[in-house]
Amino acid sequence: LRPSCAERTTLPFLVFSTPTAGRAANRSKGERAHRLPRALSRERDDNGSMPGIRTDDSRWPLVIVTFEDGFTDDALKACFAENAKLFTRGQRFATVRDMRALTHTPSPTQRELARKWQERVKNEFPPNCLGVAIVNDSAFIRHLITAVSWAITPPIPEEALPTFSKGVDWAIQRLDEGGVLVPT
Repeated sequence: LRPSCAERTTLPFLVFSTPTAGRAANRSKGERAHRLPRALSRERDDNGSMPGIRTDDSRWPLVIVTFEDGFTDDALKACFAENAKLFTRGQRFATVRDMRALTHTPSPTQRELARKWQERVKNEFPPNCLGVAIVNDSAFIRHLITAVSWAITPPIPEEALPTFSKGVDWAIQRLDEGGVLVPT
């Protein structure tokens, strides 16, 4: 299945898992192509909350965004609202997007939300965000992210990395190169 132009522009942000062999054969007639074979878990966690996206700016100017499997449209909207607040600080930062827990691709609604968000902030990214490390332990997904960035140059440096520590190291390097002091 070939993604549309809008889907291709959001792949670095929203590609989550490696397709499995025979996935089309395992899909029921009514199942959407964006869902991978594993059932989408909407189980509540120990705190009773739904899966979501956590934005942690406690290590400012290093921001960690952690995606939980099965996050909702509302969680994605809340993530964008939290990230918009980062731009209002008027300070440069770098982000690590930890996507290791994800096993599903985004829904069409989530892809459209991401496209609109990227369009909205495309001019704010370069002066504020020095780079985004996208952490995913799937080599396939990392290569796909790299290929998409060759075809559609992101407005800021992005790097797909296999481990969280490599993602943090890469983001700190961007901050260092930008002359931004990283507290220890």
